[in-house]
Amino acid sequence: MANHPPALRRETCVTLIRACAKASRSDVAEFMYWDLRRQKLEVTRSAGSALIVSLCAADATARAQTVYDDMMLVAAGDKSSTVHTHNP
Repeated sequence: MANHPPALRRETCVTLIRACAKASRSDVAEFMYWDLRRQKLEVTRSAGSALIVSLCAADATARAQTVYDDMMLVAAGDKSSTVHTHNP
C-alpha cells in the first residue's frame, strides 16, 4: 500500500471491513481485521460487529467468537489481545 498516514489507512481498511462483511465476503473482511490488529490498530465496533454477523451467517461461529473475544479484550484495555497468536 502507498505511504498514506496510518489514520487514513486505518479508516480505509475499517470501511472495507464493513463493506466486505455486508457483502458476505467475510473471508476478506476477516483478513483485513487481523491485518489491522497485527499493526496494533483498533477496528471500530460497527465494523467488528458487521464482521461477526457475516462470519455467523457463513457458519463460521468459532471464528466469529475469536473476533468477538479480541474486541472485548481491546475494549477492556487489555494489550495481550489474541492478535499475537491468530493466523486467519
